[in-house]
Amino acid sequence: MNLYTDDIKERLFVEVYNAKKLEELPKNVLYECREDLALVYRLSGYDADFKRDCDLVTEEQIEHWGVDADTLKSDAWTNTMVKRPPIMIDLLDVCRADFGRNHLENDNPVSLGISPLLDMFVITNRMNDNGAIYMFDDETMQKVANKMGGNLIIMPSSVHESIVYCEEHGMDIRKAKDLVNSVNQTKLREEEILSGEIYRYDKDSHTLSKAQVPEHEEILMPDKISMEEMHTYGYVWDGMLPLTKERAMELLDADVPLFKLYEDGADAMLDTKEDILSHDGLFGVERDSWINYLESQSQNETNGMTQEM
Repeated sequence: MNLYTDDIKERLFVEVYNAKKLEELPKNVLYECREDLALVYRLSGYDADFKRDCDLVTEEQIEHWGVDADTLKSDAWTNTMVKRPPIMIDLLDVCRADFGRNHLENDNPVSLGISPLLDMFVITNRMNDNGAIYMFDDETMQKVANKMGGNLIIMPSSVHESIVYCEEHGMDIRKAKDLVNSVNQTKLREEEILSGEIYRYDKDSHTLSKAQVPEHEEILMPDKISMEEMHTYGYVWDGMLPLTKERAMELLDADVPLFKLYEDGADAMLDTKEDILSHDGLFGVERDSWINYLESQSQNETNGMTQEM
């Protein structure tokens, strides 16, 4: 009896973790680092020889099974793609927990340019279980890129799924990273967090790499309250700049969208003075809206000076 081919081979799968989590894993776990992430290999079921539930494969197990690492990795990838094939579904379908449709089942291009939300798609599997791994499968990424007609921006929203959109459509990289970090801090359990980085898949070179994300530019803050105070309050998305109630009242008629911020990380747009008075927490203005407001104020001042000359 060959222990590996008769029992182990068909129970191997590949998963992706944040590389920092390797420090928390048992020693000698077989892994392969890719940027800030690490591919690991899992044996499903019960390991009778080691008398424990199966977990991530270790070098000790590989030696015991009499198989080389490259063969094991290849078999794990084959099982993952065949037994847990990837699916590409609309972001709205994920919100409805509907994993029935799969855009990868045909070669038809997807419709883009409708709205930022509808231009985003989720890559996972039918179980929505450790589905972020497919960002490392070139064949899957090529299919997605062909359907979307260009290079891909990939948001690793958790170990279970990744969100993709065409580089020529959707939000900019800075906003995408802000969103991923906000989700990491407010919506996920620690073990589900994959990365705070944004990835880019180049369709022509078949390469996956971390996207270069520009730092937030230094701007005049709209109020005396700091970002750290907002984070401590419970709202952590850095795309929002905090306001006190008094400052929100001052900006209400300034033609800039304002929001009520909540301690659980949620927000809601406000429209009236009563909306402000009835809320006892913090308020906010989106960074991009505030920058546009500052630029318009500066332009108005420039125009006024020009007219006086």
